[in-house]
Amino acid sequence: MEMRAEALGLEPLFTIKDLDTYLQVSTTTVYRLIKDGVLTGTRIGQSLRFTRKNIEDLVELCVVCANQ
Repeated sequence: MEMRAEALGLEPLFTIKDLDTYLQVSTTTVYRLIKDGVLTGTRIGQSLRFTRKNIEDLVELCVVCANQ
């Protein structure tokens, strides 16, 4: 039986590939953001996953930096 995150009341998790598509940047850029500490995620096994909050925090940080 496959359980969907939504059915369990959990928020969806995004992969690095999901982020590069959403942010319209390369995977190299996503990895650089992680390395620089600008983007944080959760490690599940050997994979990194990101919540919507992680993405919103990144976008908010970028907007603040652009306005300075």
